[in-house]
Amino acid sequence: MVLSLLKSNFSKNIIRYCIFSLALLSAQAQAPTKSFSFFEENGKKGLKNHAGEIIIPAQYNQLGWTRAIDTPLILKNTLGYKYNNFWGILTLSHKKITAPIYDAIHLLPNKLLLVSFKSHNSTLSLFGIIDEQNNPIVPIQYFSIELVNPYKNIYIVSSFLKNQVLYGLVSHTNTIVPIEYKKLTRFSTNIYKATSHLNTITLFYEQGDTVFPQEYENIVPLNTRIFITKQRGSYGVMDKNGNTIHKNTYKNITKINDTLVKIEPYSQWFLINEENKAMQSFVAERIVPIHNTFYKITKNEKDSIFTLAHLAGRQTHNASIPLNGGIYPDYRGQKIFQRFQTLIQKQTYEYIKGYSEGLIAIKKDKKYGFVDTAHKMVVTNRYEDVELFFEGLAAVKILGKWGFINTQEDIIIQNIYQQVSSFSNGNAIVKFKEKYHLIDRQGKNTLDLELDTLLLLKPNLYLLKKNKKYGIYNTLHKKEIYPRFDAITALSQRFLLVENNKKYGVISTAGTDIIPIRFDAIVPDTSNSIFICKQVGMPYFKTFSKF
Repeated sequence: MVLSLLKSNFSKNIIRYCIFSLALLSAQAQAPTKSFSFFEENGKKGLKNHAGEIIIPAQYNQLGWTRAIDTPLILKNTLGYKYNNFWGILTLSHKKITAPIYDAIHLLPNKLLLVSFKSHNSTLSLFGIIDEQNNPIVPIQYFSIELVNPYKNIYIVSSFLKNQVLYGLVSHTNTIVPIEYKKLTRFSTNIYKATSHLNTITLFYEQGDTVFPQEYENIVPLNTRIFITKQRGSYGVMDKNGNTIHKNTYKNITKINDTLVKIEPYSQWFLINEENKAMQSFVAERIVPIHNTFYKITKNEKDSIFTLAHLAGRQTHNASIPLNGGIYPDYRGQKIFQRFQTLIQKQTYEYIKGYSEGLIAIKKDKKYGFVDTAHKMVVTNRYEDVELFFEGLAAVKILGKWGFINTQEDIIIQNIYQQVSSFSNGNAIVKFKEKYHLIDRQGKNTLDLELDTLLLLKPNLYLLKKNKKYGIYNTLHKKEIYPRFDAITALSQRFLLVENNKKYGVISTAGTDIIPIRFDAIVPDTSNSIFICKQVGMPYFKTFSKF
């Protein structure tokens, strides 16, 4: 009865993971090709060397490993073979290391083998880890195995215990986290999150020690050293050593960024100091991170600009940057002008849109223009609307149409567009007659395409949409991928997730195919520089790629 329930409720739904390592796959696929190749006779497979000599005669259903590819992947002079629907291991001298007893044998990137075995009295397969000589590394007793740290041979495993599937963490030598949790996932580098049957959460280090001495209802990382915790419906903050920064007494704690949290219901804000052991508190209605160390704070319906140093109490003078013409460096190494609120209070301008490249976009007498930091009018306020200067050009609106001017107010690109973006690396997005185009600084089309949508994903990388399909244009490599995908998502500076017919793959931003479009999901693990690829019925294994 137990096996019947397990088969219907668990085995049909279990999804195993595969992690692709581009570098390893490339190395494994190329080196053996020079020495060995498969051949086929009468529907059976064999192996030849580079001279064409038969090394293994053609008498097997399959050679290699369970997920068949055309290139032999040799592991320390051994190879998997399939005979009568079962797998075994043999040497290149055609000596059998093991009889065909396994349901499947998968090669892992740590040069070990994931095997599945089905006992005579069960319809379910159990998994374990062996080496190429069939020596046991992890006992063949688990319902699933996921390799989470190939350098230390650490695995998340599951077993059927107490009429339910439970998870734990094991290595090749011992059990790290007991197999008693209903869910176990990687939380961060070398930390694992275990959920009990009571829905309480415990964090474990990779060595097996608990991060916190007690269990919580939820744990959210603020950064790598600080955690927001929930216990008995109330929220608190702890550091990575389990020291309490704020007890679990708050209705809610909201993460703003890696250094700032909001405490409710008191409109109280706390800033974590650089040692991550204490927090500086202050009261305000609103706080908005501007960029890097700048924050805009609203208190008693008045705005002020603070730096991170002021908030953390590392400055002994006034808490806020004076709003009387102070100039401070911004993230581009230019200068940011902080007189906006004072100017509005004096009604010098009706509206201040922003600051860039030494000029402030302002609205005066119902028209837009630009002034410098000394309030000298540089571009006359005569436009219906403007955008900030980028790369020496600003978009301006005249008679409902957009074009571009320089700081001398020369019209560089005529006002003919419905919409425009600012320039980025010499290109701007424009909308003309309901279609989107990419133009250069002379107004010439960079792409010979009329698009339904055109978005800047990353510097030099544009997302194209045409007829409900998506493509990519890389201005750095001058590489265009015509819209042919159902969806595209940027995973990193180098890789893109692509989707067709609800299957996923990965391409590079230069347009190179990386992972074929055949997986049910692909997740980047940036901490380990790997892709986690999910496919129904596929066992766990990992390979690596640099992000």
